[in-house]
Amino acid sequence: MFPQVLSKMFSVPMSAVSILEPTYQRLRVSVGMDVVETPIEHSFCAQAIKRPDEILYVPDAMLDPRFANYPQVVGDMKLRFYAGMPIRAPSGVAVGALCILDRVPRQMDDALLDQLRNLAEGVNTTLRLEASADILRRQESQSKLTQAMLASVFQTMDAAVTVTRTSGAILLSNGPCESLLGYKPDELLNLSLEDVIAPERREALAAANAAQLADAAPYRIETVLLGREGNRVPAQLTVALVKRRDVLPFRVTTLHRVAKAAPKPVHASVAGCIQFLGLQPVKTAYGAKWESVRHRLLLAAENILRRRLSAEDTYTRTDDDSFTIWFKSGSDEDNAAHIDRIRREVQMMLLSELGEETTSLVAAYTQAAEIDDPTAPPGQIMQELSKRIAERRREAEQQARAVLDQVLSEHPREATPVNGKNGASTKAMFTDLPRPLRGRFSGAMSLVGGANADVDTECLRLSLTSEAVMEDIAEGVSRAQFVRLSMALFIARRGRERFLAQWEAMPPKVGSQIFVMMSDIPADISQARLFEAIRMLRPIARGVGVLLDQIDPLPFQPQCSSLSMVGLCSDPLGSLRDAKLASFILRFRQAKIPVLVQLTKEETAERWYGLGADFTTLA
Repeated sequence: MFPQVLSKMFSVPMSAVSILEPTYQRLRVSVGMDVVETPIEHSFCAQAIKRPDEILYVPDAMLDPRFANYPQVVGDMKLRFYAGMPIRAPSGVAVGALCILDRVPRQMDDALLDQLRNLAEGVNTTLRLEASADILRRQESQSKLTQAMLASVFQTMDAAVTVTRTSGAILLSNGPCESLLGYKPDELLNLSLEDVIAPERREALAAANAAQLADAAPYRIETVLLGREGNRVPAQLTVALVKRRDVLPFRVTTLHRVAKAAPKPVHASVAGCIQFLGLQPVKTAYGAKWESVRHRLLLAAENILRRRLSAEDTYTRTDDDSFTIWFKSGSDEDNAAHIDRIRREVQMMLLSELGEETTSLVAAYTQAAEIDDPTAPPGQIMQELSKRIAERRREAEQQARAVLDQVLSEHPREATPVNGKNGASTKAMFTDLPRPLRGRFSGAMSLVGGANADVDTECLRLSLTSEAVMEDIAEGVSRAQFVRLSMALFIARRGRERFLAQWEAMPPKVGSQIFVMMSDIPADISQARLFEAIRMLRPIARGVGVLLDQIDPLPFQPQCSSLSMVGLCSDPLGSLRDAKLASFILRFRQAKIPVLVQLTKEETAERWYGLGADFTTLA
């Protein structure tokens, strides 16, 4: 209708009502134009809506630098004249233009331009009427469907949701509200939301609701809910205010139970400490020579750290001759076990250096420690970690005592089967502390037990294993119980005497079922010292073996040993070439010494059986 009126009123060959889309211009109705859509980048109307209250009047497009190069001007259309008044959507936003066009230049006076403006207002009125009619039709057709869908969604939501008046009176609630609070839906209808909020939290909720009435913005708030039985439920409320002309304002509130905080991730935030203890008598004994001994001890400890830490871990020496370690990955449990392995090796080095009569020992422990900026220079991070772990030493000792109390009072233990080829379980078990406690207990002993403790790690392991044997005997089960013992036990005289005294106190039938696997064998240990330890154990144990985490150099010759078994730790050895591992295993099998492999949790046994191993167990 409007284009025809325009063409006659202004005597122009072309006119249109255009609507602008994001990338093109659509001619809703037009006269004298064959096209339906044109690119928006060459649209006169796109320029017109930039000034929505003014007419874009172009007497001669060839003389206007804005349009002189448009395809409509220089192409086949040969457009020269344009006048367009922006038209508006019902929202008031300019969405297109009512325009007249000609292929020859034209002049228009103010009266003609006012007529174009008035006609554009008529288009605006028509658009508003069409939109209103369309909205009414859609609302009427969709209202019932929408209500049914909302009701269905509301009742099937996993989250607890309530609909309340602005006063707080509960109008509606869904099934999860009953699970969360214990109220049935009809019981909640007699309550206000304030009735299920803990008294000390009601004032904060009221203040948030008052602020929402002013700005209508959704908000979240931490609070405590009161259940039907008076139980307190930590929760977070998400509250939305709905304001419509056709209904009274109401709130939709989602109630989320706040779960207990998950354990803090420890990757990139676990610090460890290696520390020499009880050195004062040694300092006194060495006198002026102490500095050279001290330097040798620290250098040897540092070499062990460098060899045993992964490439991504970082360590530094502190002012008190301790070492702080930053474990950049791994769980607290894994890192506690890792630092305990390092501690045992450093302890072996200390005993070898100072002699078996020394009461000096090595402490090791881990602590979760926050790192403000993991991207900071490693030196800055290590300085901060060293400071924090020193501040937490007393806290670490308290935690260590709690670990000792738990283990010594509860005697928890874990039995891990020794498996033969093809996955068949043999009649043998490794008995030890549960994995989460092993590193923590050893660290606790080093922190607060010391050389004078009544029970050390090795004695505890023997006690757990003897309990397992006695249970087997009571149940009529005949199987070997494996126990791992550190080689350091056979170097320190006091520890060795305490351990052998405990073994002698056991009934002979119990000791004869225990298979001893010595671990932490230093590469530089003398063959005589190793065989002396084996000689002490063979008469009282079912068998004696060694656990190795390195195969080059080997501290003894298989043919000359009196071992019952050799064990390999797959974690440090797993990266070696299969040919080298197979050759190593073959040497022991030729000496008729079975080979046991301790696997990591993620590793399968097939590879090692293929290399010649006889047994596997979990490390």
